Amino acid sequence: MNNAGNSTHKTRAVDPKTFRDAATGIGQCFSASVETGAARAQQAINCAPASQRAVADRSYPKPNGRCDPNYQPVESGASLAQHRGLAASPVPLRKAGR
Repeated sequence: MNNAGNSTHKTRAVDPKTFRDAATGIGQCFSASVETGAARAQQAINCAPASQRAVADRSYPKPNGRCDPNYQPVESGASLAQHRGLAASPVPLRKAGR
């Protein structure tokens, strides 16, 4: 591959915390994915056994002692209302057979 010196081929250091949060989070934009990924990481480290916490990557948050085995990450605002079943869809959907 020819490296012409433009910014496309220059390597950049990626923050491991942001990378993990964005990769494991769910959201319609980057910031939403990072937010939910951070919540998932916090829940994972909270519920991890002590032997796993001892070898966890330094980018993980410190355990805060709140382990919920039924944890489901939910974004704030409208998504929370949708999660609770208050608004199933913002768009009227066609019913089968009609």
